[in-house]
Formats: sequence, structure tokens, C-alpha cells
Amino acid sequence: MMQHEFDHLDGVMYVDRISDGDWKTAQKIAKKRRWGVPGVSWTPGVDDLEG
Repeated sequence: MMQHEFDHLDGVMYVDRISDGDWKTAQKIAKKRRWGVPGVSWTPGVDDLEG
């Protein structure tokens, strides 16, 4: 947990530390879920379970 938090201070994300195969899987998930698309956002703790 500490490494994860220190990584944030250095601008490192979890996907920067995973294997190439897992990185590609993460990219597919991000694309499918439209992460990074303008207007698409998520607020932690606020989930639309019906959507």
C-alpha cells in the first residue's frame, strides 16, 4: 500500500508496473469502459448500479 501511495507522488500508476500482457488487457478495459473520454467520469463512492 505504501508503494502504491508513493508512486502517486512520483506520477507512477499501477499499470506502469504490470507486465506487457496485463497492460494490454488494462488498455482494452479502459477503452471498453470509455475511460478518458470527455464527459465520462466516475466519482468514488457514487455508483449507478442501474445504469
